[in-house]
Amino acid sequence: MPRWPPRTGRAACARLEQSTREALAKEEEMPCSEAVLSLKLSGSRAAKSTVRVNSAQVRLRKGDTVFLDETARRWRVAAARLA
Repeated sequence: MPRWPPRTGRAACARLEQSTREALAKEEEMPCSEAVLSLKLSGSRAAKSTVRVNSAQVRLRKGDTVFLDETARRWRVAAARLA
């Protein structure tokens, strides 16, 4: 089981969908491993989760929301909305 929260930007990016990694790097104009650390994510625990077939939405206690997609091997972050 991978450590959560990840300790490095590289580990955090490994949990993102490929398209999400690419979009983040492009938007922030830096490699994903640097960009993800610049987001100032809350890292709070889940308050509520909703799963529909192979997609999920997790609302975190501090207000952020994470959207997940199930892949063949594990759940991956597809998007996030920061509070």
